[in-house]
Amino acid sequence: MTQSQFAAPLIVRDGRTTPLQRVAFGDREYSEDWLQRLLFEHPRLLPIAEIEPWFDDSLPVVRELPTRAGPLDLLYVNARGNLTLVETKLWRNPQARREVVGQVIDYAKEIARWSYADLVEAIRSADPRRFPADVDPLLHLAREASPDFDERDFVDGVQRGLRRGQFLLLIVGDGIREEVVQITDYLQSTPSLGYTLGLVEIALFRTGDEPDAPLYVQPRTLARTEVLTRAVVEIKVPARPEDIVVTLPSEAQPAARTRRPITEEEFLGRLAESASAEVVEFVRWALGAAEDARPGIVTRWGQGGPMVKFGDSMTGKDFTLCGFGTAGTLTNTEWIRGRCRELGLPDSLWEQHLAGLAGLFRGGGIKTYYSSNGDPWSYVAVHDKKPPPLADLVSRREAWLDVITGTVDGIREATERL
Repeated sequence: MTQSQFAAPLIVRDGRTTPLQRVAFGDREYSEDWLQRLLFEHPRLLPIAEIEPWFDDSLPVVRELPTRAGPLDLLYVNARGNLTLVETKLWRNPQARREVVGQVIDYAKEIARWSYADLVEAIRSADPRRFPADVDPLLHLAREASPDFDERDFVDGVQRGLRRGQFLLLIVGDGIREEVVQITDYLQSTPSLGYTLGLVEIALFRTGDEPDAPLYVQPRTLARTEVLTRAVVEIKVPARPEDIVVTLPSEAQPAARTRRPITEEEFLGRLAESASAEVVEFVRWALGAAEDARPGIVTRWGQGGPMVKFGDSMTGKDFTLCGFGTAGTLTNTEWIRGRCRELGLPDSLWEQHLAGLAGLFRGGGIKTYYSSNGDPWSYVAVHDKKPPPLADLVSRREAWLDVITGTVDGIREATERL
């Protein structure tokens, strides 16, 4: 990525043009503190909708949020409970330029360990005069912005974001340098977090040298994280240092650029077009309930929708338990057989999992097909070939959760015996 430049804007009035002059950020009038205050008082300057629409309409919460990694410059939240973490940086300090990406990711790693109560307490300690002990700052701000918002959904959204590390991270400065744009090395260090990271450059302009001339602020999105191939770590259990194999994408043959995963907002919107409100509500419930039911169960967002996965700490492998499609169907049931076979786990594990899911649907059963190289793939279908409709699970949600947790418990028991 080449270093970006701002073109000088023009004011056109009555057929006459007036060029705007770039104003440099300085130690006195336009300091880093000044930039923080500007972004806090005018949150619409942040081009959040361009970077991650699910986080748009964010409200400023607090400045200098204390974390164990240091104070985060700015915290925002929207009515969905999505958190945006902003770090401002003026680029006079070369050391700061090299470290800023790692710094904001460190903040995200620390905050992802918090509960909702931990976050509220940190916000209060950052601004005790504005948020006394009897005030929930997040609910207070969300209620002021939208009096008819759903309090339960909001709190669930915040908790879900904390649990998944699903934040929008923004680095905002007066001139993003090339070494900051090259962020792949930092992203390799946090494969478990679901954040999106964006780089935003701010430029200041005036019509002349007069101190009272209007100030024009131009934000610009320089980059946002795409779907990246991260390091693959293979650990043979029990492991010695020489048993650990790390595989990185080849620099000579970079991975092809992939469409980004669908966002939760996009998925639920498309699901609502093809399925009932009860199905949409079931999916919302299922994603949170599964993650709460057992440690290691997480939601991963793909191009077609969310997948419920279990990350096994003994083998370092992910097991895909199922997924949900925008057409209102159960998906991704075929992957667990291959993972069990790869690890030498009993066939009864994947067979019982698929049978348990199939039994939740009218006409449900297990189908097997063979790939071009002869590998068998088994999956859940209804009436011999159709994808299972999520509508059947609306009244059987607890039974669905029992299948998911039962399989996870079985995987844990089996991998402990390896």
